[in-house]
Amino acid sequence: MLCPACSGPTTTVQTIPAEKRHDGRVYRYRRCRDPQCNVTHSTLEILHSEAKGSIAPPSQHSPKAAIPAANPSALYDLEGELEKGLPLAVEVILDAVRPGTSPDRVKLDAARWLLDDRRKWRIAMAEQANRAGEVPEDPAMAQLAGILRLVPDQEEAL
Repeated sequence: MLCPACSGPTTTVQTIPAEKRHDGRVYRYRRCRDPQCNVTHSTLEILHSEAKGSIAPPSQHSPKAAIPAANPSALYDLEGELEKGLPLAVEVILDAVRPGTSPDRVKLDAARWLLDDRRKWRIAMAEQANRAGEVPEDPAMAQLAGILRLVPDQEEAL
């Protein structure tokens, strides 16, 4: 996998196998190998056939895939793409509450879903860091992990 910032090679820092995720996908937290870049990002690995929306092998006359891939075995960074949509989602919600506007209901529902999904993802990553006894490098995630340490797990409470 290449670094999104410098296109250099990356190293996997953490992997959550498909068997341990509810969606059956492999999650990887990665870091750029270049010490000057040192960018971190995550990937959510799905099969190319799943990204296309069909399990059947592509024919010569089949329509283009919704998610282009240069290599059939290439993986798509779904989590990274969802993160890129956050600023637009916030803008849509701000437009919806602005006086004198009539928001597009479809865009508003999509923005609400995206914000809720990203919130749940951050909570899950912070809980995972707590279980592993790690402190996330991102200050906001580290603060969230610290707050979640104060709240007992639902499993422990039962």
